[in-house]
Amino acid sequence: MQKTFDPKRIEAIFTLVSSARNCLLDGALSAAMANLVKALKLYLNTPMLKKEREVLEEDFFDLEGKIAEHPKFKSTYGPVSFARGEHKMAMDFMSQLIQFGAETVKEKIVQGKELLEAERLDEAWAVFLEVMESPAAELEDFIAIGDAYLQKNRWTEAQEVFSRAVDRDPDSINALNRLAISLRKDQQFAKALNIYRKALMLSPHDEGLYFNVARLFMDWDKPDTAGQALRKALSINPSFEPAQKLLNEIQERLADSDDSPEAS
Repeated sequence: MQKTFDPKRIEAIFTLVSSARNCLLDGALSAAMANLVKALKLYLNTPMLKKEREVLEEDFFDLEGKIAEHPKFKSTYGPVSFARGEHKMAMDFMSQLIQFGAETVKEKIVQGKELLEAERLDEAWAVFLEVMESPAAELEDFIAIGDAYLQKNRWTEAQEVFSRAVDRDPDSINALNRLAISLRKDQQFAKALNIYRKALMLSPHDEGLYFNVARLFMDWDKPDTAGQALRKALSINPSFEPAQKLLNEIQERLADSDDSPEAS
């Protein structure tokens, strides 16, 4: 039976391998492992030319060795070695590690939140720091930790967590937005505005971002500029009720200010 070659599947494998390598360079061990597992799954079920297979064999062995020697991997899982060509074994092993690590991360986040509620701040931070340094931690875990600090009005810690989240994924609108919120609540308005500008460059048609920019300008005592942001939000989504409500409040406030004796 003649093999059917799918160039897109082969390209996807090479892309995943490249992504895994870049994740390792960035220190994102969990993401590197996840990308390598995806690449191996595709590789084991994709016909390809001998030359392509030889290149990938070297890439896989190199990546497996670098993952095993990564400081975070060694400190979490101990000494591990991968045999050349044992792809199914390596894939299954790393899949189990990722799953186990994810479950442990969720448990530690719960533990950290309980310590935070009990005002055991140093202990809570130690637990959360362990999570953030775990190779199994995902962006959503960073967001959950940052939100826990936001709810406790711990702006400095929230900013630290969300900054780490942005470092992990600079294109995450969620992480950028939350970092800006923590800065706004800490009255660091100029810094918050800079973060929103970055987010809007990535997502220029996000009415929610413009709404949050308006809230920033309201806290900054710049109602005129807040109104401009709200009009932009409403031009994107005319049925955005919270934006319309806040714009009405601003217009009433400005009208009352114009009618005040000082304005006469």
